[in-house]
Amino acid sequence: MHNIRVFQNRGVNAFHGGYSSQPIFGGPVYFFRNLLYHVQSGVAFKLDARPAGLLMYHNTLIGEQAVRSPNGNVHWRNNLFLGRDTPDRGIMVWANATADHSSDYNGFRPNKGIAAQYLWMAPSEPGQTLYQNTREQWKSFRTLAELQAATGQEKHGRELDFDIFEKMVPPDPTKRHAVYHAMELNFRLKANSKAIDAGVALPTVNDSFTGGAPDLGAIEYGQPEPHYGPRWVTWTPFYR
Repeated sequence: MHNIRVFQNRGVNAFHGGYSSQPIFGGPVYFFRNLLYHVQSGVAFKLDARPAGLLMYHNTLIGEQAVRSPNGNVHWRNNLFLGRDTPDRGIMVWANATADHSSDYNGFRPNKGIAAQYLWMAPSEPGQTLYQNTREQWKSFRTLAELQAATGQEKHGRELDFDIFEKMVPPDPTKRHAVYHAMELNFRLKANSKAIDAGVALPTVNDSFTGGAPDLGAIEYGQPEPHYGPRWVTWTPFYR
């Protein structure tokens, strides 16, 4: 329920949801420096059962955050969300049920041909909560600039593309049951890309950043990747 840390994980080939916060009652829960690839449902983070008190920092997610379950006191910083051109959904949903929320310094790769690229819900009156909400209380935006102007959030957010990585090919949204091998994926950022130095300093989270500011995503440019999997494995593991 409280003081939970989910960090430096690599998740590949999840059928329904990536990282779950169901249930979380109050938090704080820290999701930071996690990788995710190929979640065909569009549920990068499963924010069901009205979770509250989530701090989402420095995650790299190849896929959409399409969850419309209301949540409270959730704060997003320095994350990367890169869409796969899934034909039926946008790249990001913020379902803020309370006035305690914030989102900034994140990077987004929109899905092509989607009008409702960014979905937003938040209380408009003091003391209001939206755990029970109506269609009229949701707003949709085609571009990040439109969302920034209407909500005041993501003032330092940016839209980018897969060329921020050294080499990254997104999963095919038409092949729902495809299996991808984690060891063949390269989540490293390319030098001088739009994700470099585009983040904000978060004390005790990214103190060791290089350059003028922290980079977006899970892996800082020029720093080694974490060791994923059993630490006693010193050879190429049997899983991929």
